[in-house]
Amino acid sequence: MTIVRFNPYTDMGTLRSSMDRFMDRFFADFGRPVEGDDYAGQTFSPAVDIKETQKEYLVTAEVPGIKKEDIHIEVADNLLTLKGERKFEKEDKNESYHRVERSFGAFTRTFTLPTSVKTEAIEAKFHDGLLSVRIPKAEEKVPKKIEIKG
Repeated sequence: MTIVRFNPYTDMGTLRSSMDRFMDRFFADFGRPVEGDDYAGQTFSPAVDIKETQKEYLVTAEVPGIKKEDIHIEVADNLLTLKGERKFEKEDKNESYHRVERSFGAFTRTFTLPTSVKTEAIEAKFHDGLLSVRIPKAEEKVPKKIEIKG
């Protein structure tokens, strides 16, 4: 067994370099120009809540500023996919933005569905910037007991 001398400063240096990398990534977009084609790099991903009740699953996505026609929902191979795009409304009136915090762009969110759902009965509603997708559960199959003869 090798004896290793404990040096707390080595661990602190590793922690500091990890924090430096984190902060560099966090502030990478700070100072980015807010006009022109640079918006293409910004992405939008809606916040999603998934709730389960006894009869269904409810997926609720926040999609403010997006029209109903710009949202597409697909179900295939037990995957629920939400797609859409929030477009940047640019005006050419020599306006200059001091700050842009809203993100824009296309998004895709995919969720794996349980095998025990009725995919043919999925319903979606859109109201006040909230997209609600109701996914009914399939009825549970009760195992059949088989009596042994003989």
